[in-house]
Order: sequence, then C-alpha cells, then structure tokens
Amino acid sequence: MKGLILVGGYGTRLEPLTLRTPKALLPVGGKANITYIIDLLKGVVDEIIISANEKQKKMKEFLKGYKFVLEPTNYDSDKFGAIRAIHYAVNQAGMDDYVVVGGDNWLYGLDMKEFVKNYKEKKPHANIALFWLEDKSLVKYYGIAVLEGDRIVGFQEKPKVEEARSRLASTMVYAINKEFLEKYLPEYIESRIRMGLRPDIPGELWQHYADRLFLMGTEFKGHWGDIGKPKTYIETNKIAMNYVKGNVSKEAEVNAKLVGNGIVIKDDVRIEEGVRIKGPAIIEENVEIGKNAIIGPYTHIMHDSKIGEGSMIEGSIVFERVEVGEYVRTLNCVIDGEVKIGDDARIEDFSIIGFGSEIGEDARILSHSRIWPFVRVNNEAVIKSDIIWPIVDTKLRKRLLESKYWE
Repeated sequence: MKGLILVGGYGTRLEPLTLRTPKALLPVGGKANITYIIDLLKGVVDEIIISANEKQKKMKEFLKGYKFVLEPTNYDSDKFGAIRAIHYAVNQAGMDDYVVVGGDNWLYGLDMKEFVKNYKEKKPHANIALFWLEDKSLVKYYGIAVLEGDRIVGFQEKPKVEEARSRLASTMVYAINKEFLEKYLPEYIESRIRMGLRPDIPGELWQHYADRLFLMGTEFKGHWGDIGKPKTYIETNKIAMNYVKGNVSKEAEVNAKLVGNGIVIKDDVRIEEGVRIKGPAIIEENVEIGKNAIIGPYTHIMHDSKIGEGSMIEGSIVFERVEVGEYVRTLNCVIDGEVKIGDDARIEDFSIIGFGSEIGEDARILSHSRIWPFVRVNNEAVIKSDIIWPIVDTKLRKRLLESKYWE
C-alpha cells in the first residue's frame, strides 16, 4: 500500500505567502504542515509519494529522498483538481491500494493505523475519514456524508444547513483500492469531461458512486483544519499550538514573565526586562525582544527577528529576519520574512504582509488586507485592501524565490 500527498495547488488564496513558500510547507504549530501528514503515514504505508506541480522546487528541496510525481501544469488556471491529480499520480507511480491525503489538511485525533486496519478488514472500494462538526452551521462549507453503520449511503456537496442529512464532513483523507483507481476513477473522469464538466470536486465523485459501490466512512473527533485561506491558516495554527510542549533553552537570556503552558524559547534568544510571554508561544533562535513587549498567546516568532520595546504580538506568525519597531500592535496576522515595520504601526486580523515589504510608522493595515512583497506602505497610511505589485525586477524576484524561512 502506498501513500499519496496532494500538494499540486498553487495556493492563490494565500498569496503573497505562497509566492515564496508552497502552501504545504507553511509552518503550523512550529513545523511545516506537510510533516504532520508524513508522520501520519509513516509505518502505515510502504512508500510515500508527493504529487506536486512543476514550480515547486522548494518542496523537492525540503523533502529530499521522497518520490515526486510532477503534474504537467505551470499555472493555477490549468492545474489539476484533486480528482485528476490522484488519477495522474497513481498512473505515474504505479497502481496499488493508496492512502491519499490533501496537503492542506491538518488533523488531530485520527488514528491512521486503525483507519487502514478497518479498510483492509472490510475491503471497501474506499474508506473516507469523516469529521463530526460540532457546529451544524458549518455543513454548508463541506461535503457531507450520510452513514448507515459504517457504509456511506449518501453524499451532499455543501448543503444548506436545513437540508443537511448529517454533520459528518468528508476530509481529504482516503484509503482507496486498486480496482477503484484502475476502473471507476477514470470512468468518472471521462463521463464528466464528455458532459463538459470539470471532474475536480471530491464530493461529487463520492456522491456519484455512493449507491453503486461500497464506500466506507470512519468517523473521528479531535481537530481538523485546513490552511487554504488566511483565516483558516491562522486559526489552524492556533489549534496546533495547543499541542506544543514547552521548552526554554538554557542558552537563552530570558528576563521575562512566562505565563501559561506551551512556551518554547530556543537558543541565543535575548529578552529584555518587563516582557510578558503568554503561552502557547514559539520564539526561535537569535530573536531579540525589547523591554515591556507582550508576546502571545498563539504567536510564533521565527529566527533572527527583532521585536521593539512595548510592542504587542498576539495570535500572529512572524517569519524570519523581521524587524518590528516600538509599540507596534499585531493581532491574528501573518508577517512574511524580512519585513520592516515602523513604530506605532497596527496590523489587524487575518492580514498578510508580504516578504521584504516595509510598513511605515503609524501605518494601519486593516483586517483581511494583503500587502505584496517589496511594497512600501507610507507613514500614517491606512490600508483596507490588497496592495498587489507585480515583481518585475529580476534581482528582487530572485531574492524572493531563493529565500527559505527555514534557513
């Protein structure tokens, strides 16, 4: 049995982050998201295959030693959806039974060994991991499975709340048998194309076969998130950080009050007097934090960054070599690498600040705004939109594409 991780999307909803870093490599709870998936599959499958697009050079560098199947696409507009990506990858890597996982999934509570054991014992065409939604209003965002025992007898793609027949959301975690991949998957793709339809929505695939084949559902509880959009990325990171185990390096200079659990402070960190660190929080190597700053909770500050006096960084992911001025406030946002933020600036919920950009003093970046790499925001500016700037300078583009947050 083989494992297949799908990472072929271009992550356009997470731009400008994904202009530099493939979505599945973005850090969640302190480590690249794809590493959680690899850990799930280890010891369960004989081989792990990564299905990526041809532009993901950094993915291949990060995952040296793994087998890759590269989809023959170069742009988001001609990318494979999940269904065609599975079909292409298994034909390239060799037919077998497969465990398939979407690369933007983050899961806690699914016992993968038990999931595969149930699949092997009951021999369905596919076993689908199903997550119980505590909040029924969320059914409108997902494919919803209807179970009788452990058999899926119906499937609804993003139903209205009042029409939903269950609260079991289909995650993109499947165990699929060889017969389905050889016969039924290509049959479905060909039929959709003949009708002039894109065969890319997993829920429609399962709905098509629910009354014809043995589709099995395995329910799990715990946590399930995806990192496909700024809000879900930040919220999933918060969930993951609840499982971070605290550890303060003896090589760090910490003159701070530590509050709560899950505080990680790595080597050669220097924290000045009056600072409060609220867990969970991760502070990487060579970070400097000025007097009276407040860090956390749910904050990850990467290596070689500097946080100025009196600044408050909460619920945020701050990438490498960022310089934050004095009395800056950030809340539930993502700041990519090598950004400079002037004194007294404010960055609000679910905003993304692109690599190498500069935010002026007293500037305010309002909720859900995105600033593209190398953009300069003037002092006292108020931004409530996306500031998109095509990177035509070859030196800047090279700097963006060659930089890696883990180096």
